[in-house]
Amino acid sequence: PDPEKHQNKVFTIRYLGGLGAPHKNAEALIRTAYLLEQKGAKFALEIAGGGYSKTMLPQLIKDLKVKSVKFIGFVPDHQIRQFLA
Repeated sequence: PDPEKHQNKVFTIRYLGGLGAPHKNAEALIRTAYLLEQKGAKFALEIAGGGYSKTMLPQLIKDLKVKSVKFIGFVPDHQIRQFLA
C-alpha cells in the first residue's frame, strides 16, 4: 500500500459495530471525544453502524456539544476494509 494515499490531515478514529448494544460502548467513545475536545485535541471520530438515529447517541453528541463525531451509517461488508483503512 502507498503510505501517502492513506494520510489524513486530521487524526481519525473509526468505529464499526453495533450501536444499540451497550457492551460495544459507543457511548464511551463519544464521551472520550468530548474530553479530548476539552483538551484541545484535533481529531475526527467516525462511527459506522446502522440505526444510529434510533439510539441515544445523537442526543448525547448534541448535549455534550461534541463537534468531532460524524455518523457514517451502515457500511456493507464489501466496504468495511475501505472504511477501516
